[in-house]
Amino acid sequence: MFEKTWAPKPIPETYVLTAAVEEVAGVDKKSLLEWVSNGLLPPPLSTRGRGIVSKWPVISLELAKFVREYREKGFALLEIRPMLVRAFGPRILKVVKEPRPLRGKARVAADAADAAAKTGTRKVAAKKTAVKKAVAKKASRAS
Repeated sequence: MFEKTWAPKPIPETYVLTAAVEEVAGVDKKSLLEWVSNGLLPPPLSTRGRGIVSKWPVISLELAKFVREYREKGFALLEIRPMLVRAFGPRILKVVKEPRPLRGKARVAADAADAAAKTGTRKVAAKKTAVKKAVAKKASRAS
């Protein structure tokens, strides 16, 4: 009586299961979800009440290969996203979501790095103008 209702639904050909994406990427599901939060993979779809099964769009296989390749080369996740957009074109932004903003200690560190970069550029600009003024003074004295 329950055989028909308990039988799993077939997965459409436009989707793959988590195991396939894990195999291509060479990482576990937790890492895949981290890649999603960093805007490198599209989010998986749930099967809604049919167990804990996630369906990933087929493009996830290609994206996972790309991310894996660059991770093996030593790039950080935040560095890979611009390369992903360059490789797949701006249309990929319709598939992957924006990376989640930094929180906690990571945000504080990023803000401090931004502030240091801004003040550093001001100091460099001030030094350049001071050097130019000194050169102009020497030139006016020499003539």
